[in-house]
Amino acid sequence: MKKINQGSNHMPNNAVVYSFNKEIKEILSIDANYKKGNFGLWFNKFIPVSNANENFHTCDENGKKEEAVNYYKKFYNRMQNNSNSPIQTLLENKHLNQYYFYKSFESKYETIIITAKLISPLITGIGLTHPNEVGMLFDHTIGIPYISASSIKGDVRFAHTIGLLDDLYENHKDEINEIKIKKNDGTYEESSYFDDEEDWTKIPLIFGKGGDKGNVGRVIFLDAYPVNVPELHEDIMNPHYGEYYSDVNATKPPADYLTPKPIKFLTVSKETKFIFRILINKKYNDLKDNKTLKDLVLTAVRKSLEEEGIGAKTAVGYGLFNIENFSEPESIKKLINKKEDDVKKHLEELENIKKNEELKNMSEVDKICYQLKNDYEESYATNIYNKINDIQYSEEDKKKIAGELKKAWEKGGKWDEKNASKKQKEKIKKIKLILHE
Repeated sequence: MKKINQGSNHMPNNAVVYSFNKEIKEILSIDANYKKGNFGLWFNKFIPVSNANENFHTCDENGKKEEAVNYYKKFYNRMQNNSNSPIQTLLENKHLNQYYFYKSFESKYETIIITAKLISPLITGIGLTHPNEVGMLFDHTIGIPYISASSIKGDVRFAHTIGLLDDLYENHKDEINEIKIKKNDGTYEESSYFDDEEDWTKIPLIFGKGGDKGNVGRVIFLDAYPVNVPELHEDIMNPHYGEYYSDVNATKPPADYLTPKPIKFLTVSKETKFIFRILINKKYNDLKDNKTLKDLVLTAVRKSLEEEGIGAKTAVGYGLFNIENFSEPESIKKLINKKEDDVKKHLEELENIKKNEELKNMSEVDKICYQLKNDYEESYATNIYNKINDIQYSEEDKKKIAGELKKAWEKGGKWDEKNASKKQKEKIKKIKLILHE
């Protein structure tokens, strides 16, 4: 452990300690260049800790425990607002990678693309271990919040299952099972349940099924990333009965006189736009009753985003979205077009390099034939035609050039003696003489 005041032999009660060496601390200083770095890495590995009363707890750089989350937000904002930070570019590359991923599967998979905007704060990764009690999920490589594919898949499955209830009682009553549950007072209460992995639910088809007779799902969910580097919001939950829950001996009832203990945590701010990309296996898309797998998935995704919510604390309104459209946003389309233009330009440059290397080692006649074959222009062809009888060319060379001229004119629709102009007919006649046709 490294402490701030290095001169003392004893660690004071209010010391701020860091679980790494002094050199790393200097790199991570709020005034240092780490504002260009990975916030997620800093948040999970390099935060300061207070040793007040020998009870380690998260804090800000001055040892204030109540300011820890605000300190994290300030640290994140420095990275977000740094014009030299590569984070936005790296995020754009994430979107491009996903685009090229689903494009590579388009022969077998149809892709659903949804751009949705948060209408309430998003909590992602709340259950992850963190010294500040409330964790948050950050991308490992670029350090910004995202929604994992597994989380999306779980939330969509839940929404799909909830949507089955009406169909269950109308068309599948025989699938309902009754069970008696023993209560604390010794009496029994009747309850109903159904197996959500039966084939009629389509859950095995969409999400997969475990066990010896299991199968993989026919739908692929990708991680959802924000369109731009998002803002973080400092939120709070205020449990009133903390002393009751922490009392292992159950001596304190959950009463109104107990002192609330506010817990601060980070969320992704409202108005943040995310892109959800989901791949549907075309082979399994057509279902009975004129339904499609795509329709089922879209219904469940819409319900998940707009009604049930994504992430944690959805029961109290977190993680709700408004679907804006079913396509890539314009900013991503521009990125894709620019990337494809850059690739095209690069390939053209490589082709020119290859062409120049080939031309460098060719004879003059071979260069002429190459140009006629690969870079045909009428003015160039006419110029070569006018020079074809130059004394410098042997009969064999003339035949070679005449052959390429004929092919070029055939390709350009100019080897038609019947409909050609008088001048062009003379050219065709001359080329035929050289070729002995």
